[in-house]
Amino acid sequence: MIDTEKHIRNKFMVSPESQPPHSGRVFSTREDLYDLFEELGFSYGAEIGVNRASNALQMFKRISDLKLICVDPWRRNERAFAKAKRRLDWYSVIWKRMTSMEGVKDVKDESLDFVYIDGLHDFDNVVMDLIHWVPKVRTGGIVSGHDYYNSEECHVPRAVDAYILAHGISNLHLTRDNLVLTEFPYSPSFFWVKE
Repeated sequence: MIDTEKHIRNKFMVSPESQPPHSGRVFSTREDLYDLFEELGFSYGAEIGVNRASNALQMFKRISDLKLICVDPWRRNERAFAKAKRRLDWYSVIWKRMTSMEGVKDVKDESLDFVYIDGLHDFDNVVMDLIHWVPKVRTGGIVSGHDYYNSEECHVPRAVDAYILAHGISNLHLTRDNLVLTEFPYSPSFFWVKE
């Protein structure tokens, strides 16, 4: 059986002395996170906030036999929903065209290998997503999400940090895609192994 935390530390070159949030010594992206899911044999997950499904498509390209719950209300955005459906037409998708809080209701506790949260980025909505989706991830699975950076509109780090502090989680990791020096820099993803 794989020691998931040790595997993560080796894959992302996290030094033993590193303090959370751990970001390792190598450049990494959320696609590297999906490669990790493949290496761990994960095959059932959920993405919260799908929009045009470009990220979900990357998951399907990197994770074998993936079955993915795609949750997004696509309110007033028929084009984005149509594009998402076309992109994922050949894959095993459970469509939930509803809010995160509506979509979580019929997902069994401890049933998911992972959740990737990329919905609304204000503090309250991120905290609510964590409160309601973390119980859906099995022990040994991974809780993850996008845009771990602070801005006027994005409160993901504040919400994640408050949640992990309240729940005694000490193994928070970050991808290092924020190190890309381009006109459109990437945003780090956060993740931790559910114990």
